[in-house]
Amino acid sequence: EYTWDFGDATPIVHDPMPWHSYERPGLYTVKLTVRDAFGTGDVTRAEFNIHIDSPPEISGIDVPDEIYEDFNTAVIVNVSDAESLADLVFYRDIDVLDGSNSDRSETISNDLVIEWEQDLLTDQDEDGILDNDWITSNQSLATLVTLIWENPGEAILRVRVCDGMGLCDESETDVTILPEQDADPSLSDFSWDEWKSWMTDAGSDALGFIALILAALILGWLVMRQPNETEEEAKQNAETYEVEHADDGGLLGMDHHLPPPAPKILSKQERRSDESGYIRPLRRRE
Repeated sequence: EYTWDFGDATPIVHDPMPWHSYERPGLYTVKLTVRDAFGTGDVTRAEFNIHIDSPPEISGIDVPDEIYEDFNTAVIVNVSDAESLADLVFYRDIDVLDGSNSDRSETISNDLVIEWEQDLLTDQDEDGILDNDWITSNQSLATLVTLIWENPGEAILRVRVCDGMGLCDESETDVTILPEQDADPSLSDFSWDEWKSWMTDAGSDALGFIALILAALILGWLVMRQPNETEEEAKQNAETYEVEHADDGGLLGMDHHLPPPAPKILSKQERRSDESGYIRPLRRRE
């Protein structure tokens, strides 16, 4: 007699080789009890764990606040997968009827497969089916994709995320594509005729505005031309060492002067002269 307890609160099964399906993902403990058919009372028990895969969960799609036509737009899907986070390794038994329940025929990847449908309202591949134009991202970050909408208007963006077992989750969001935005004009974009027309229309206010700009430019030039502390020091050094011109760059008076003359031995007559700067050393009597 066989007794199967699948650990999910379903009724006990007495078939020798039953099929069972779980409604919810998670970890379950399966218990099998085999009793002797001859009534001797011999009992054999076995149990093993089964992990039911949970599909990925999409929590949202991040899109920019403003999307313009013919412009690269970065879109990110926020997704989590319990098996990937737990770093679990699963294997597939491709022949479950061979009498063994521990075969590891192939490893099931934990990598997520993310596909994007850029617009459910447009048939991108023109095959007559609107919702089968899936594309994958070529970015190093799998959850990031760069999309370009060619025309302004409304679109429906959809993303599908699948795990190695083929379980998937989908989400979609509405996006609004704005017309291409022109760059703000600069002063160089105005012609002389446009300037004259603007000054004529503005009248005296334009003249005051231009005068204010010129005054600011002149004041800024005067401030920039004031020598700084380093330049003042270089100028003083140039006057001290009589440097008139520097040919090799550097600071005038600091990098292009000859060293001062070495001290020399003064004669008796020179020591008595006030112009020599000689000072007689003091001598103290012992």
